[in-house]
Amino acid sequence: MKSISRNLIHSNIYYSLLRTIYSRLRISTAVFSILGIIFLILVYSVLRSGYYYTYDTDELFHMQYAYLLFQGKSIHQGSVPFVDFYTSVYTPVFAWTILPIIKLVGFTLSAAKALRAFMIFVFLLRVTATSIVISKLFGKKVLLFFLPLFFLDPFTVFAAMQIRPDNLMTLFFSFALLSLIFAQEKKSGTLLFSTGIFLGLSLVTLLKILPAALCLIFFCGMYLYKNKSSIKFIFLLSGTLVPVICLAFYGIANGSLFPMIQQVIFDSVKAFGAFQYPVPFGNFYWYNNLYIFGAPGKPASWIFAWILLFLACMGAYELGKTLLSKKTLEPKDYIKSSVVCTLVVTQISFFFINNLYIQYYIPISWLYALMGAIALHDLVATSQKKLMTLTFFAIVITTFMIRSIPLNISRSTIEDRERIAVYVRRLEKIPIEEKVFPAFLFRPLAFPMLYGYFMTPSEATGAFLSHYAPIEQYLERDKVKFVILNDYTMTLIPQSTQAYIKSHYRRSDPDDEELFIRK
Repeated sequence: MKSISRNLIHSNIYYSLLRTIYSRLRISTAVFSILGIIFLILVYSVLRSGYYYTYDTDELFHMQYAYLLFQGKSIHQGSVPFVDFYTSVYTPVFAWTILPIIKLVGFTLSAAKALRAFMIFVFLLRVTATSIVISKLFGKKVLLFFLPLFFLDPFTVFAAMQIRPDNLMTLFFSFALLSLIFAQEKKSGTLLFSTGIFLGLSLVTLLKILPAALCLIFFCGMYLYKNKSSIKFIFLLSGTLVPVICLAFYGIANGSLFPMIQQVIFDSVKAFGAFQYPVPFGNFYWYNNLYIFGAPGKPASWIFAWILLFLACMGAYELGKTLLSKKTLEPKDYIKSSVVCTLVVTQISFFFINNLYIQYYIPISWLYALMGAIALHDLVATSQKKLMTLTFFAIVITTFMIRSIPLNISRSTIEDRERIAVYVRRLEKIPIEEKVFPAFLFRPLAFPMLYGYFMTPSEATGAFLSHYAPIEQYLERDKVKFVILNDYTMTLIPQSTQAYIKSHYRRSDPDDEELFIRK
């Protein structure tokens, strides 16, 4: 009887334990399911905001760039960038990428929606590649923190899906990181070469990635040297040079090599001092910015932007300290070193950039989220009450997700329909073959400057304009019928051009005061 009694007691304890475990598993599954659903809704709101938010002038600029490449020599200002028209810092790589989509949809504003969808695809590819990189370098627990932090970042929501070469550049760099990790794992020279290819593609797309590329090349070279595989460094460098050499051959073939070097490197440096209203570091962290944060005042997205910056500093410090304390670095530590070095170098450079536009955050916004994730992970790992700490962070992040969703939805309603309607009317009114000054979407250029006419009159602007004859000579020679300027942009062009326009053009549309037609 005693044996039976003991068996019953043990049996009851066993079943009680099973019920407790099962109950906790059900609760955990329910909690994770709820968090997962909230996160997916957040992702949807981010993508919706990226797709519907009103078009930035820069986006239309890149569409116009692609249009000019397509037009070819059938128009006087033909298809050769840097020679036939001035492009400043932008190589034709991004324009080549988006041109097939524009041709497929047609040279109308509908192409902008198609391109936004394409940029969302690019963004999701980048998130996927970055997630694999983080999982392999830092583990899945850090990745679980990274994803909500990244999608909560208002700078990411604002710019990461815009029609900009910065986003394609960052995608190529993400592929370079991923390829380098696989190259380390498989000790493959071929994968090192492909790493170089992706690095080169990111560089020829836009030079803003240069600090990150140099950091990656430096630490990769250090890793190969320490492992007595210096010969493989040639694979990385040669791969990096392939896209650069291809672009150089393109320039040699059409005579644009030296103008390209002048505009992409030297003129772009001058341009930073040529804007009337500088954009200093920290400008976008000011509150009461409806367009970035989704609401006026100090909404949750604005608060999160500051919290993420603080967490990123914590994470970068902890990661840097950990790496410096190691006597022997593991292979992946060299990539980690390049990542934290990229953030530090880029962040320091921000203090010296006169015009720090929000797109400059695109290549490092994921690093803010990554370093923030590392900080949170370390706080949980070193806490004496891990479950309580983790629960606290989960509640805070979930609260920010819930508060950010309506803000993202609100941003998606900022479509600027009046501005779009004006563009549509102009496209209908201005014949396809008619040149327009300044650049107007999907119409030939009257003056061969796609970018830069609007900058403050200065020595730098004068240097840009000196590449060409006075604007009024182009207007007179081709009897340009249409000019689009408002009272402010009129003041930014030379006095002689202002006088010519005022004497030869008139406003003819009461619903469009910016449109001037030749008398």
